[in-house]
Amino acid sequence: MCIRENGLKRSVLTHNEQISVKKAARGALYLYLNFVIGTAVGYLYWVIVSKMVTPGAVGLASTTVSIATLVSNLSIFGVPTGVQRFIGKAFGNHDVTSFRSYFMGALTFLIVSTGAAALILVTLSEFVSLSMGIPISFIVIAAILAFTSGLVILFGVAYTASIRTDISLYIGAISSTARLVLGVLLISVGLEAFGVAVGYLISSVVSLVFLGILGVRLLGLHAPRPTFRHTKEIVHSGFANWVPTAIATIGAQLSVIVVYGFHGSFEAGLYYISFAMASVISAVSASVMGLSFPILSGMTDGRKRACWRAIKMALVIVVPLTVSLAAYPQVALSFFSPDYAIASNVLLVLLFAMIPQGLIDGVNSLAYAYGKYGLVLVMGLAISIPRTVMYMILTPSMGGLGAALALLSGTVVGSIATFGVTKRIGLKFQWQDLIMVFTPLALTAVCKVPVPWFIGVTIILAGSALTYTRTGLVTKKDLKELAEAFLPQSVLLIGLRRFGWILRMLFGKQSLS
Repeated sequence: MCIRENGLKRSVLTHNEQISVKKAARGALYLYLNFVIGTAVGYLYWVIVSKMVTPGAVGLASTTVSIATLVSNLSIFGVPTGVQRFIGKAFGNHDVTSFRSYFMGALTFLIVSTGAAALILVTLSEFVSLSMGIPISFIVIAAILAFTSGLVILFGVAYTASIRTDISLYIGAISSTARLVLGVLLISVGLEAFGVAVGYLISSVVSLVFLGILGVRLLGLHAPRPTFRHTKEIVHSGFANWVPTAIATIGAQLSVIVVYGFHGSFEAGLYYISFAMASVISAVSASVMGLSFPILSGMTDGRKRACWRAIKMALVIVVPLTVSLAAYPQVALSFFSPDYAIASNVLLVLLFAMIPQGLIDGVNSLAYAYGKYGLVLVMGLAISIPRTVMYMILTPSMGGLGAALALLSGTVVGSIATFGVTKRIGLKFQWQDLIMVFTPLALTAVCKVPVPWFIGVTIILAGSALTYTRTGLVTKKDLKELAEAFLPQSVLLIGLRRFGWILRMLFGKQSLS
């Protein structure tokens, strides 16, 4: 993929290969695995620490992380998202100089903006401590975490744009493991809440160190002097994303606090577990669209066709998985603990809120690739404002279910806005494809049949696969490219010989070739 440039052993920017669906699929898989591993280790981390420290200690550490998340998201001004369009285009054009210049411009801006925000938080630490009852040492941890988190996001964007998401996966696994091991170690020596919070900080610092070092070695990120033009373009591009993200971040953090404050830690735990499960499903479309954005930005022709294909690929995976969970929500939640089964309604609402996200993300990526920042802003506000308002209205009285309904309200309004945006950018929906994609929703009726859940899930997944392949929604070419993206050629050939009967059942008499 890469060749030597300016003494570098490998440079991901000067390659002679064409960006293909196979490469995009592999990159999306790495992004998804990175999310799943991070989520799984994070959940394990909280399970372990909750058994080692008091609920008060967990609450203090969680609040510290929430403050850091809030400050970080507000201080990055959407720059990581904004720069993605430009470095994605530079990567597609093999323009090493522009890639480095835009990245260094974004890095310089973030060092200043997140650094200033962290300093302000430290300066106000005594006031925050008195107002919220949080020790000053935790405010300092939150400030450092806010600073490092913003830079980690930017480096992750660079690897995504250059389709080196495997690096993000490896470093994500290392940092998550460091948080688990070192955090638990600190707690075991008696640091309790401080150890929990430091565990999160260690994870962020480890990620930043590795991403920065490998960024110089693999991406060739030397330090060209960033220009005002580059920085202005990045900030202008990112602002469209920053406003709705800021609103959503404030709403999300407040919703968790309100659930905890009005309904206690148990209700907050029910919502957290349900949201985590739904997020694993939605991460499929987020991974596909997250990688598609820089690829679309780098294309000069065929953007709409590529975008629609990415949307379709995301939905044909998300919908059957969502239907499987929706048919048996109590069973899914009971894997954590029987106590969580009462949150099945919360999970159901969250799942239905996640289904259209692939469509919304796809249109958003295409609008961004065209530089239609105003439309991106409209879509973001259409999702974020209803969610934030409804968080404040529904969560105090309905707890986790209210927060889930608030999330759904933003998805509904955002979907309506998405249809309007498609007309402005000239993207025509393939309505027949959309109808076929959502056909498996009818298979939720299988839960009414008195069969074990694993048989019901098998029926749903097999029925979805047959529907997609026999109607031509998923072609043999699509499946072949995806298989070649994830499997070595030798393994693929063995699989074709042993499981050719499955392909004949899915596609008819003709096998995959």
